[in-house]
Amino acid sequence: MLLVVDVVDVGGLMAVMVMMMVMPMVMSMMMMVMMVVMVVMVAMMPTAAIATADEPRLKFATVVFRHGDRSPMGSYPTDPHSERDWPQGFGQLTQLGMRQQFELGRFLRHRYSELINSTYLHSQLFVRSTDVDRTLMSAQVNLAGLFPPQGAQQWNPEITWQPLPLLRFPLPDCPKYERLMEETRQSEEWRHAEAVNKEFLQFVGAASGLSDMGLDKAWQLYDTLYVQSVHNLSLPAWALSADVLPRLRSLSALDLLFMFGGFKPQEKSRLQGGKLVGYVMGNLTASANGSSPLRLQLLSAHDTTLAAVLSAFSALSGDASSLPPYAAALLIELLVHSNGSHCVELWYRTSPLTPPLPLSLPGCPHRCPLDDFSGLLLPIMPGDWRAECGGTAGRQGTAGTLTAAGLLLTLLGTVSLLLVLVVLWRQRRSNRDAVYSQLMLGDS
Repeated sequence: MLLVVDVVDVGGLMAVMVMMMVMPMVMSMMMMVMMVVMVVMVAMMPTAAIATADEPRLKFATVVFRHGDRSPMGSYPTDPHSERDWPQGFGQLTQLGMRQQFELGRFLRHRYSELINSTYLHSQLFVRSTDVDRTLMSAQVNLAGLFPPQGAQQWNPEITWQPLPLLRFPLPDCPKYERLMEETRQSEEWRHAEAVNKEFLQFVGAASGLSDMGLDKAWQLYDTLYVQSVHNLSLPAWALSADVLPRLRSLSALDLLFMFGGFKPQEKSRLQGGKLVGYVMGNLTASANGSSPLRLQLLSAHDTTLAAVLSAFSALSGDASSLPPYAAALLIELLVHSNGSHCVELWYRTSPLTPPLPLSLPGCPHRCPLDDFSGLLLPIMPGDWRAECGGTAGRQGTAGTLTAAGLLLTLLGTVSLLLVLVVLWRQRRSNRDAVYSQLMLGDS
């Protein structure tokens, strides 16, 4: 009995020894099989899935944003409220608007934390604004959120703010665009839109006291009512009807679409959004070829500025959602691949509660190669904007053509014309088209 047990033990011991010798060989073979399988799987994967090393890095960004919340641009004849209800008067940035812009600045700080220095560097940042109180103030508050002073830049321990350079850009007139808008208001498309909404326009016109209420005045009325409602001011009974504000908003969006599209859209884009797009393209190209050290450019502007650029990018729908909200921002980002090629991404941020929406040019993916991006936009970028608008850029006089008397008459005529233009400009300043539709960049 003991002999049998000993034999069994010896057999078990031998089996264990054999297993110990065989197991490394088996494990080695299994590892080889697994490696072969992994190589085959990797070879079958799409290039994009394995080319993480070629993921492009952000090189430069331009951000075009609308100012923050403001008081109404004006009133209407039967308005129970007046300019006295607003501490700073009409068209001024509110404290809510300041908070919105500060939040946008904080968002940009987080989004571009790897693009720009943690503290302000003059060589990396360039900021411009239209020459309007609310846009200038919006840019300043935005910068306070983007670059709070740190370390050596903290010049006063009690103030978490530092002065940063902010340049204004001019608001040049464009006679040809004004003529296009006159044609637009006589077009079949415009007349059809007014005919469809005739009864509603007559109703709100009579209730508000606005004479000749048309599609072009819908925004004026909507803006006043909307801003008053945001700031908890009472609205008249007729404006509390369920469909008044939503319908005025829809008509305002339609009016905005007509400003930059609807009728002869490419011509309008060349004279409005196309000028700004050309300016942005110049900066993208300069960054791509290494001739500019800039990392970030901010442009503080208006709803019509954003709408003009969105229209140039074929991204303005014309429905109620297309009205750019306060502090809305269009992000135009330049990325570079490891092989040196560049691409552009467009993002549109309309709320701090939702991530930016990706936009794409028709005919190009969201991550659009820079050359394709430029080529698609070429038709709407004017070569000589002033000449196309009816200005005198590019024209040269011949020496000796004008006599001294002619020069004097020309000077007197110019002065007289300027006086007339100043008077007309003051009269039209409250008109939305005059104030907003020309808010594109002038000479850089």
